[in-house]
Amino acid sequence: MKKPLIVFDNQVLIGMRRYEIMMKFCGSEWPPIFHCIVITEDVNKWTRDDLPRLDELKAHIGEATY
Repeated sequence: MKKPLIVFDNQVLIGMRRYEIMMKFCGSEWPPIFHCIVITEDVNKWTRDDLPRLDELKAHIGEATY
């Protein structure tokens, strides 16, 4: 099962460890092996109350097969 990275504005929000490991072996900026879910909503404006939304997304992705 492949788990996508969750990114916003070219910054990894979820999956940073997987990204770092791949960068170590691949050496390119965004290796094509990554599947990404891009959050288009400005997370910089999120409050503490919005953080469970990321947890829900993580749980949903954990159940999905890509």
